[in-house]
Amino acid sequence: MEMIEIYADYGVQGLTILFFFATLLWFRGFITKLVNEELDDIRNEIVQNRDIQIKLIDRWNRESDENIRRHDNLVKEINDATDLLNRMDGVMSRLNGHK
Repeated sequence: MEMIEIYADYGVQGLTILFFFATLLWFRGFITKLVNEELDDIRNEIVQNRDIQIKLIDRWNRESDENIRRHDNLVKEINDATDLLNRMDGVMSRLNGHK
């Protein structure tokens, strides 16, 4: 239908109602578009934050593994030094005549 026919059939009130509903439909589409864009932005931020958190956790795990290796190496060195001291003590005891 053309605008003239609608005006002839329904008058100004009909056109006002038609424009009102057209405006509501446009507004609904506009709001939907805005909400979808914001949701996309939020999703992107969540993905970026998740990636950063995963990298931090991986770094902490690597540092933890390095600390464990360092601790194990230190304990091995201390055990080696203790064994050496015990052997030296045994040798000194034999040299001094103690059993």
